[in-house]
Amino acid sequence: MKTIRIILLVLIVIGIGLICTQSLWVPGLVDRILVAQGYVSPSKTVTFRCDLSKSIVATFYPADDKFVILTLSDGRNIVVPHALSASGARYAKPDESFVFWNKGNTAFITEGKVGAQTYSDCAI
Repeated sequence: MKTIRIILLVLIVIGIGLICTQSLWVPGLVDRILVAQGYVSPSKTVTFRCDLSKSIVATFYPADDKFVILTLSDGRNIVVPHALSASGARYAKPDESFVFWNKGNTAFITEGKVGAQTYSDCAI
């Protein structure tokens, strides 16, 4: 039974990735499905306002803290797994090509091999 649940969770995560990459995103739908199935705890969504009129809408799952769902003002929707951090919360793709940092009421995003800040000075 546990193996089946793990397989289902993997399929859901793959489905989330497909939804995000195919622009089939329905805000809140993935959250409702994951909570209803008992895979994650209820979420907390916050909006960060950044330089250059950019914004990040971040959906956190405080009880589990395994990943964050981001909706960026450039139209991208990204699911990013939790990563190790010495201070604050850090979510990163395995290849470090996309990193979302959050500490208190502030956040920023780095992208690419050189880690250029694409969303900076973001605050709630």
